[in-house]
Amino acid sequence: MLSTSRDQAPSNNRVMVTVRKSTMSPEMEQQVIRVAVNALNHTNQEKDAAHEIKAYFDSHYECRWHCIVGKKFGCYVSHFDTDFIYFYANTVAVLLFRTAEHPDVVLRGSRA
Repeated sequence: MLSTSRDQAPSNNRVMVTVRKSTMSPEMEQQVIRVAVNALNHTNQEKDAAHEIKAYFDSHYECRWHCIVGKKFGCYVSHFDTDFIYFYANTVAVLLFRTAEHPDVVLRGSRA
């Protein structure tokens, strides 16, 4: 189920997290937020944070994960039904989603 626009208590008092769209379970959302906040706190560039988030999920879950981190971007992506999240950590947007390796798998479309 797609959920939209809700704030979550930050795991770190310095970061306000606002989930804009998600098809993930609450447990998976918390894991993504934890990994993303950690990456954003110790990297200097958004592309490095995106790489770290993607690498974590590629190594812990199967199939292909994609991550976009930034302050201004638009997108429309295809993804597994339960593997999409778009949220803000303070003023930085994070988009993480998983796609199939095989083109015949039915995916869902979402925009951030």
